[in-house]
Amino acid sequence: MSDEPTPITVKTKQASAVSVNSVVSQKLVATEKSKTSVEISTPPLPQFILGEAPATPTSVTTCKQGPPGKDGIDGIDSPEYIHTQSVAASVWTINHNLGVTYPTTTVFSSGGLELEVEVVNISSNQCQVLFNSPVAGTARVI
Repeated sequence: MSDEPTPITVKTKQASAVSVNSVVSQKLVATEKSKTSVEISTPPLPQFILGEAPATPTSVTTCKQGPPGKDGIDGIDSPEYIHTQSVAASVWTINHNLGVTYPTTTVFSSGGLELEVEVVNISSNQCQVLFNSPVAGTARVI
């Protein structure tokens, strides 16, 4: 490593630039563009050995738990429909009767792999799953 400090530019309130020359005893010795020497004190830096945590924590923050949030829809009780397509087909017509215009439909092969498919929502109670070739499996509509 070089003994030369890495130049750092600091903006002051008067918008003049300060160039940091070196760090000596936790003080930054800097020279302003007008050649005036200034010192900027910094808090002591903690001394760590790589891979070891400090013996005592430097600060501890405790927080009080806030109020509970608003009630939401419980995912367990959300309506869902499981469609089983036992005969392989290129188009699955699913009558889920959930009354949802744009439900989420997840399709699985008969081997349990999730498939990327095109889903067309026909109505709030029916959708179609389109495949390039006949497939058997299941669909979960929520």
